[in-house]
Amino acid sequence: MTKKQKQIDKKKSTGQKDSTKIVTPTASDQLLAYSQHLKDGLKHGMEFTQIIDTLVATKDYQELFNAIRQLAAYDLNTAYVTYPQQYSKSDYYLLFLNRLSELARKKSMNLQSEKAKLALSHQFPGIEDQSNFVFTKLDQAKAYYTEVQSGQDIFYLDFKDGILRFNSEAFTKLLLQKYQAAAVPPKVLLSLVDYFLDLGLIFKEQYGFDVDFNVLDPDNHGVYPMISDKTPEAALDRLFIQAQKANYRLQTDIYSRAILELNGGITLTAFDVDLVEEGKGHQWVLGVRDEKQEVSLVKLLLKYDFLRDWYLTNQAEVAIRSDARYF
Repeated sequence: MTKKQKQIDKKKSTGQKDSTKIVTPTASDQLLAYSQHLKDGLKHGMEFTQIIDTLVATKDYQELFNAIRQLAAYDLNTAYVTYPQQYSKSDYYLLFLNRLSELARKKSMNLQSEKAKLALSHQFPGIEDQSNFVFTKLDQAKAYYTEVQSGQDIFYLDFKDGILRFNSEAFTKLLLQKYQAAAVPPKVLLSLVDYFLDLGLIFKEQYGFDVDFNVLDPDNHGVYPMISDKTPEAALDRLFIQAQKANYRLQTDIYSRAILELNGGITLTAFDVDLVEEGKGHQWVLGVRDEKQEVSLVKLLLKYDFLRDWYLTNQAEVAIRSDARYF
C-alpha cells in the first residue's frame, strides 16, 4: 500500500474529510474556451481557402496535385464552426481536371456553374445539350467520372493509389449509340476521344498513374481483350460479309489471325493471345495498327459505319472488356 493510500484510509477511519478540491470552470473560462474553438474553426477555414487558391492559380503540376489530394481529405466543418455554403469534392475534382488541361495546353471541358446552388458540372463543346459530367460515388480520394443523363461511368479515378481506368461500355453507350442517334458530328466525337486520351496521358506522364486507356489506346503494341472467352467464329463470319459489302476484305493468315486492311495502311486484327502474366490465360483480342500510332479502336468504330454496326450487333462476343475490379 502506498503512502497516499494509507493517508486516505486513515482519513476514512477517523472521519476526516478529504481536502481534495474539484475545480469547476467559471463562466469566463467556458467563454474563453468557446472563443478559442471558434478561432480554431475560422483558422481551419482560412487554411482551406489557401488550398483552393493553390488549386485555382498554381502553374506547377505537383503543387496542383498536392492541393487536390488535400481537398479530397479535407473536412471544412468543425464541431463549433459550420460553413453552410460549400462546393462539393466533385466540384473541386472537375476544376482540377480543367487546370490539368490548362497546364498541358490541351482542350478542356467547359466548367458550368448552377445558379440555384454552389455546384459545378462539365460540358463538352458540341454536345452541351446532350450531356453533363460530374464526379459520383465519392469515397475518400476515389471517384467515378459520370455522364449525368445516362449514369454511365466513363472512368474511375483514385488520387491516393494513382489509378485511372477507362470504361469501354460507357464509350459504347455514349459515342457509338447515344451521340450517333443524336447525329453529333464526327469531328466533335473524335475531339472528345482526344480529350479523354490527353487526360489519361497527363496523369500517366506527370504523376506516374497506372492508366488503362482501354478502347482509347492508340499504341500498336496494345490489344483490346474481348468480353467473351470463346472463339468469336460467328462474329468474324459476319464481319467477313459486312466488310465485303463495304468493299473491304477480311483475310486469315497462317497464324489464324483475322486481318482487315482499311484505308491509310490501317489494319484491324482479331487473334488469340496468351495473357497468362495478367492472370487471364488465352484470350481473343482485337488489335489496331497504323504507322503513326494515332488510331485507336474507338476511332475506327467512329469512322467506319460497317465496323460500328458489326461491333454493336455482336457485343456479346466481341465487346471490349473493362477492368472488372472497377466496372
